[in-house]
Amino acid sequence: MLPGLLLASLLIVGPGLPILSVQVLPTAPLTLSELLRQGRQLVAQQQFAAALEVYQEAARLQPQDSSIFSAIGYLQAQLNNRPAALEAYRRAIQLNPRNPDFHNALGSLLGSEGRYADAAAAYRQSLRLQPRQTTAVLGLATVQARQGLFTPATTTLQQALRSQPRNRELQEALARLWIQAGRPGEALTLLTQLTRETPTNATLRRLIGIAWAAQGNLPQAQAALNEAIRLAPQDGEAWMQLGQILEASGDLEGAINAYGSTARLSPEQTVRAYSAIGRLARARGDWPAAITAYQEVVQAEPNGPDARFFLGEALGKVNRVPEALPELEAARQLYAQQGDTAGMARADALLQQLKPLAPKRAKPRR
Repeated sequence: MLPGLLLASLLIVGPGLPILSVQVLPTAPLTLSELLRQGRQLVAQQQFAAALEVYQEAARLQPQDSSIFSAIGYLQAQLNNRPAALEAYRRAIQLNPRNPDFHNALGSLLGSEGRYADAAAAYRQSLRLQPRQTTAVLGLATVQARQGLFTPATTTLQQALRSQPRNRELQEALARLWIQAGRPGEALTLLTQLTRETPTNATLRRLIGIAWAAQGNLPQAQAALNEAIRLAPQDGEAWMQLGQILEASGDLEGAINAYGSTARLSPEQTVRAYSAIGRLARARGDWPAAITAYQEVVQAEPNGPDARFFLGEALGKVNRVPEALPELEAARQLYAQQGDTAGMARADALLQQLKPLAPKRAKPRR
């Protein structure tokens, strides 16, 4: 799923629908309302490909319905069909140019593709249509920051806060932006003020920890993150940040435990957490632990060449050469696909070192 993509843009999909098995009989074509009902059921079951076919059929019956094309854009995005998703959202906007949600969805998709200027234009159009909305403000500030335009991003958020001074999402976004822009002191001032108002807000405590870390004050950062975890023990991101602080402080065992908590609590961070565990295990020469960590990374992201290489390296260190060679060969192929000549050379060198150690196959008798 694309991060930040507006679920609200799927205007014809609603919650709480029963999960049914629906068959389309060729002798009795479904009406538009029946197609939309079936599409909602399929989306609720996350059967996005099947839902897409239903909404495409609905579009053929009602080609002037902007919400249907917005739904198609959403579903194409879930299926990672980005060009088709963009086409569908643009068609929705063509049919209903005054719907800010459609422009926000288009901006989110363009931003996820790195087309930041186009994304900013989409968010600005959304704000022209509906000035007092948080989604477009956050989207615009985000794509500005990704371009390194921290001053315009700050202005975007501060202007919105003048009309919505108590908007917590905008306040937190401004604090994050200041941390990212190298202004952690200002972030701490804002976050400390917000924490006085809501002392049990775990997200604020986590952001305070990140700001202290940006200032190089690791003890204060660790204390803030420990408090964030006390308030929200299921917050995988807080555990990840704590792991980084502990690692920087030299507590590698504590860091590994924190990263393990991240992987357990936040499946979407599996690659990041287990990569960190693998890195620390390699540094300590704990090759069995490195193998376990990189196996998790490879399972979650099979086309990552570094994880394949490090898994092959770790397997070779414990004399599991027959298992190491396929991983290293896969790593070399993936490096080649990326044009990474340094990675290819590293894989070639280790393959050359390990191949002579592989057990020789017995020659068949004649």
